[in-house]
Amino acid sequence: MPNRTRQLAENALMLGIAAVLLFFGTYTFVSGIALTLVPVPFILLAVRRSVRDMLLIVGCFGILGLIIAGLGGILSALLMGLVGMTMGMLYKQRDTAFAAVVGGAGAFLAATVASLAISIYVMGVDFTGELRQASERLINGEVPIPLPPGLSEAEWKSQVQQQIDMILSLLPLLFVMASFVMSLLNHWLARLISKRLARPLPALKPLREWSFPRSLLYYYFFALLSLLLFQSKLEGTFWGDALLNVKIMLDVLFAIQGLSLCLLFFYLKNWKGIAPVLVVSLFIFPYLTNILSLIGILDMGVGLRNRLQSRK
Repeated sequence: MPNRTRQLAENALMLGIAAVLLFFGTYTFVSGIALTLVPVPFILLAVRRSVRDMLLIVGCFGILGLIIAGLGGILSALLMGLVGMTMGMLYKQRDTAFAAVVGGAGAFLAATVASLAISIYVMGVDFTGELRQASERLINGEVPIPLPPGLSEAEWKSQVQQQIDMILSLLPLLFVMASFVMSLLNHWLARLISKRLARPLPALKPLREWSFPRSLLYYYFFALLSLLLFQSKLEGTFWGDALLNVKIMLDVLFAIQGLSLCLLFFYLKNWKGIAPVLVVSLFIFPYLTNILSLIGILDMGVGLRNRLQSRK
């Protein structure tokens, strides 16, 4: 089979798979998972195609999205196709999984923001406003829910309002974390399929080798001091929410840094059985993440990783 004919056959096959995922993502109960996996066929194509070819393929998928699900379908098709194209091109150009995962997370985040902007300014649907209205109906007793034991009605309403406000203020952080999770999921599945096709994609480094730049400490202490010194003035403002999101995001990165250092220590000591226990304990004892964050801060500040490796 000539090379060009083979490429056209691969394009048609991957477009068919993406169209099936888009259909399931639009009309079935597995919509969230199916839509998240739509970029995978485009990742596999982009590592072997030019930018011009990929733009043409994504455009064709947009037409399929219009046929499958109307205007909403073309939006989802184009956005998810561009996400897969971005990750695939980064695999090909950088030859590292980290750059592709970070670029994919950025593309997922951009797609989320674009979808929200279109829903608000074009379709007139504001999901944050709807969430506030739902919470008001809940607080006003329009939705009958039994009170938790030991709480008065006023205390319960106050707690619900605080939780709703916290969720709304942390939406940027939730979007960023969700984007990284979706990018990692697409990387894992695309790498799994590429190995079956004998065209393996680059792998991520083992978690024990992960390390973040020391400059994150300066951003963390700036955000922490700002929240402590100006808490009353920043509460409920845009800058207050922004600093809170930055602090929590850095807390997560420091926890990953601390977990990486612990896994490296276990690896150097050849204690293979402790690493899975530590990872599982994170889900059983959530406060363990605070200890890992402190370990990560110490690792960045005084170079525990370098000292550990030099002693070994």
